[in-house]
Amino acid sequence: MMSARRLRLLVFSVQKCLSRLADKCRAVVIKSSSGKSSTETQQEHEESYLPEESGLAQLRKVYFETYGCQMNVNDTEIAWSILQKGGYVRTHELSEADVVLLVTCSIREKAEQTIWNRLKHPAVLKKKCLKSSTPLKIGVLGCMAERLKTELLEKERVVDVVAGPDAYRDLLRLLALAHGGQRTSNVLLSLEEAYADVMPIHHSGHSAFV
Repeated sequence: MMSARRLRLLVFSVQKCLSRLADKCRAVVIKSSSGKSSTETQQEHEESYLPEESGLAQLRKVYFETYGCQMNVNDTEIAWSILQKGGYVRTHELSEADVVLLVTCSIREKAEQTIWNRLKHPAVLKKKCLKSSTPLKIGVLGCMAERLKTELLEKERVVDVVAGPDAYRDLLRLLALAHGGQRTSNVLLSLEEAYADVMPIHHSGHSAFV
């Protein structure tokens, strides 16, 4: 029988999915009726989230891996839209990345084990880059980040950034702190967080559905 805690997580995840689907519909209506571009709206809403060091991001490449359902794919597109605005460049090659971000699912135990196993590969690359001018940074986003923040930050001390589904606007700040040597997280829950003003960037990349 499903535990009460996992049941609450499942119910919360369903609420979030419905909320984000509604956000996407509102984004289409806003764009067609207001005459104001989504880029302008995004800049106004996100200005306070940009760290002063964001210009340094223009030299950095980010690599995404997406696990889970279609909603996680949409989360990846939102996160990438925010990072691109901050000057990041996306790469298809893990070996070229300065930042590796895994967008995760936490509904099934097997999904979480897949992430733990997958983290071993970038962890090896990270150890090789420790003495470089831009050491590799690893981040875990999404539901697993929300549920297992402490374990992700402490286990083998591989992960540098942990961000829940409600914290993608904070990614630029979190990554700026990580590049400064800190290990950071933001997994605050909020049913009010919306990304209707962020235009997702569709991209065919690495993904795994579980």
